[in-house]
Amino acid sequence: MPRRFPPSLLATALISAACGRGPATVPAPARMDAATAVASFDTAWSRIGATYYDTTFRGHDWRELRATFRPLAERATSPIEVRQAIESLFVRLGDSHFYIVPGDVAQAMRASSDEESDRPGTTGLEFRLIDERLLVSRVVPGSPAEQAGVRAGWEVRAIEGVDLIAMLAARRRLDHARDVRRAGLQIPLRAESATHGAPGGIVHMRFRRDDGREVQLDVARAAFDGQVVRYGPLPPQYFAFSHSRHADDRGCVGVIRFSVWMLPLLPALEGAMDELASCRGIVLDLRGNTGGVAALVMGVSGFFVDRPVALGTLQARGTTLRYLVNPRRSNRRGESVEPYSGALAILVDGLSASTSEIFAEGMRDIGRVKVFGDTTAGEALPATLQKLPNGDLLIHAIADFHSANGARIEASGVAPDVVVPMTRRDLLKGRDVALTAALTWVGGARVEAGARVTQRTIRP
Repeated sequence: MPRRFPPSLLATALISAACGRGPATVPAPARMDAATAVASFDTAWSRIGATYYDTTFRGHDWRELRATFRPLAERATSPIEVRQAIESLFVRLGDSHFYIVPGDVAQAMRASSDEESDRPGTTGLEFRLIDERLLVSRVVPGSPAEQAGVRAGWEVRAIEGVDLIAMLAARRRLDHARDVRRAGLQIPLRAESATHGAPGGIVHMRFRRDDGREVQLDVARAAFDGQVVRYGPLPPQYFAFSHSRHADDRGCVGVIRFSVWMLPLLPALEGAMDELASCRGIVLDLRGNTGGVAALVMGVSGFFVDRPVALGTLQARGTTLRYLVNPRRSNRRGESVEPYSGALAILVDGLSASTSEIFAEGMRDIGRVKVFGDTTAGEALPATLQKLPNGDLLIHAIADFHSANGARIEASGVAPDVVVPMTRRDLLKGRDVALTAALTWVGGARVEAGARVTQRTIRP
């Protein structure tokens, strides 16, 4: 009989953490004694061996892999060398959701967040890797970056604390499509992380504008307009939520956007739905949403689906769990409500990962949504974590996921119904073509796949 998994089945909160998405000043790596190094390797090997969902270990002899790579840990003199030994195991399995968050990074992120009294600082910038260039993909209105004159579509040439040249060069050397895609996820997240820190701090950045000129800008961070969420031993996660109502001549459509799948999502979503319930369509913008607590897909889907159908199945070692929709029948005030029945679109891109992918594919499989945007990250495995003797956090996949129709989206990602990739030309012209296409569809007009959409007037 299927049993419930604990809510510690995380996904992209972990990806975010592994990519250092958060403020931190990391001290220099220390040396490591041999006993701790070997104990850390053995703990990782044992933990993965006891929990990995594929008991064939992708065709590898797990004991033999230990014998092969344990000597690397025995000879290690630094935390980095121990991590390399453990990561050799990851490479053999080839799945996502195998990461090591260095203990000093996790500690620094927690300490940094504590010092900032839960109000970390941000410049208001988001990035994407497009055509082998790191571009500004979004400038938050009213943010320090906007006030400094930064514009979407500018190429990022340098950010203090990030060796962009080396990262981009390393990506060009990759020859496996999956590794290339993963780098496309990690590089923008690391760049974004470098712009975070204490409010008032200065971030030194260099950009190439649309006219080809390079400009150096020093942007001061402002307090993050969101909520810092702590979940177990993980570094803090930053939860941002927004919704907007767009009126037109037939009523309204709504847009909801949130950064991670963490517990504050449910009350925030309820508040948004109170305002958007009368709209004839809603767009859920999951672009850049790297995941979080996977079990939340059951509650969130219940805002939009009126029957307890399965979004997909999670298969762990000897255990199966179906993610069942939990239809919302009442609100926090105890009033009776019904799930929203209007048109629903989901926006995704290459930085939509894990829980976002599970949700998007599952909701499409049951026929509830149309998906717009670009192919997602393909990092869709439930995972958990283990603290190692050297203080590092081991994040490791423990289950496989198949959507309601049996699709496995790990590695391949969610392919949109309407493909609208982000381009530099659109960014420079201030056009969000994917959002426009989604708004058009939920508003009642036809959208052709891959087409440039002419949207009738919608005013915020």
